[in-house]
Amino acid sequence: MKFKYFLVLFFLPLILLSQERNNFTEYEDSLTSMFNTLFENNGVKYTKTDAEKDTLNKIIETYFSEALNQENSFNYSFSKIKKIGNIFSDNQNLRIITWNLKYSNGEYKYFGFIQHINKSKKRIDTWKLTDESAQMVNKPEDLSLYHNHWYGALYYDIVQVSDMGNKYYTILGWDGNNFLSQKKIIEVLYFTNSGIPKFGKNIFKCDKKSPKRVIFEYKGDIVMSLNYDKRYKKIVFDHLRPDPKIMKDHFEFYVTDGSYDAFEFYAGKWRIIEEFNAQNEKPDKELPQKKATEKELYKLHNEK
Repeated sequence: MKFKYFLVLFFLPLILLSQERNNFTEYEDSLTSMFNTLFENNGVKYTKTDAEKDTLNKIIETYFSEALNQENSFNYSFSKIKKIGNIFSDNQNLRIITWNLKYSNGEYKYFGFIQHINKSKKRIDTWKLTDESAQMVNKPEDLSLYHNHWYGALYYDIVQVSDMGNKYYTILGWDGNNFLSQKKIIEVLYFTNSGIPKFGKNIFKCDKKSPKRVIFEYKGDIVMSLNYDKRYKKIVFDHLRPDPKIMKDHFEFYVTDGSYDAFEFYAGKWRIIEEFNAQNEKPDKELPQKKATEKELYKLHNEK
């Protein structure tokens, strides 16, 4: 109860002031302060109870929504806010903002917004993302989803591809999942004819399957790389295997084995390349023809 009174006293002046302003610097400074309050207390991280996190996060969502629905918000970077994923597509038509809360049971929940330039209607549309991945226990790889029924993740990269005039945004994300395992996700976002964002598309070809998204789950205390390599125009990622082998399909035992696989987009599909070796690939001719050293490849594959 004391925490709720603190929130009212601390943030009420900000909320009242926001009704009269459209200064994005002030929005950014206030949101930065709120995110710092959410994650730290006198320099100590993650000290708040789950209820306190949820209460403060609702204020953040409301305040962020207000900021993003202001005219020209798409052109403001909000780069001072370090606690979020804030990524733009190459064509500068799409921005996705995401962040997460970690709860006392080790599980995570995700929040965010999509902004999209709707050229046909000459406007910028904004949608709030609602994470319902906790309810998606039965083959989430095969689900078609919308912004209000979202498989939550913290997004860190967008790869724009096209096929037969259809534009797809392939998004790379991370999910802390729980105490036992983490996840990396390759998601597909596209927009319907009416301009509504939709998640999931059968444009992956791997292991004789064609899922709508690719989800990698692995041991919670290791790092798995998953990055788009612009030199080779491929999504390159660590190969996972169970350790020990008898723990197949128990993903909290999956680890990296030092080899890599990749997805390459051609003929309208992201097609898997097993045992990918960048040293055997030719970089795109528009980029320098220098081959990456082993040290550079290690840095590339472990930068996220």
